[in-house]
Amino acid sequence: MLYQYNSTFATVHTNEKLRQAVETSEKLAKEDALTGLYNRRHFIMIAGNAWKEKKPYYLALIDLDGFKALNDAYGHSTGDAVLKKIANRLTAWEPAFAAARLGGDEFSVMIDLSDSHVSPVSAFHQLRNLLSKDIHHKGHTVSVGASVGYARVDGNFERFVDLANGADVAMYSAKHSRVGVLEFDDNLVHCRDRRSNVARALRENIRDRKLRAFVQPIVDARTRKIRGYELLCRWPETDKAQGLRFGLGAALRSDGHRSTVVIGNCTL
Repeated sequence: MLYQYNSTFATVHTNEKLRQAVETSEKLAKEDALTGLYNRRHFIMIAGNAWKEKKPYYLALIDLDGFKALNDAYGHSTGDAVLKKIANRLTAWEPAFAAARLGGDEFSVMIDLSDSHVSPVSAFHQLRNLLSKDIHHKGHTVSVGASVGYARVDGNFERFVDLANGADVAMYSAKHSRVGVLEFDDNLVHCRDRRSNVARALRENIRDRKLRAFVQPIVDARTRKIRGYELLCRWPETDKAQGLRFGLGAALRSDGHRSTVVIGNCTL
């Protein structure tokens, strides 16, 4: 009788451990281990299903600005705390009905504004402001910015992957142009392609030693006095058929703290 009782107890105990193991495995398959948000794989499945069901929603991709510098300065412990706080803010943000950490400092949310009087651009600016608030951790006050790109599900996308790519293009365009929030449109694809072509041409001309430096003065329009100089790095036009005429307009500007390459109305 004692043997039968012990055997039954052992069986129940084993079944409980198996149940817990299955629950843990299922949780890990769906959630990001650090933040508790959906992971990339599960979020794509949820968003894809919503796409198939033709649910009205906006898909946004979010990249944290300045996170790497913060992580380097304060260490991974503070970096992890910031990521968790960002995740909590995304979860608490009312318009979002699903949120995910895609990896590193990239996140994504799905929002439904069908019953709201708030425009999508206003909503995502509110989100950006929310994510940019100060974070207090172990005696330090830190903060990060956020670049947000979004696309709406009914925005003439034939496939879900096109919707996701559209939000991705908008996010990187928002980051490069430093405007913070951008909705996808076809012009962003054109600007991205131009940026890519010019970056390729720049690399090739650096490799072939074809860059030429020119200095031009920066004049104060009010006093007409020279306030500084601008160094221009130019290369010959080589591919007019693909619109690289603006290669001659590439400018390397320095303000004493940082340098940026400005080409046409796109910034690299």
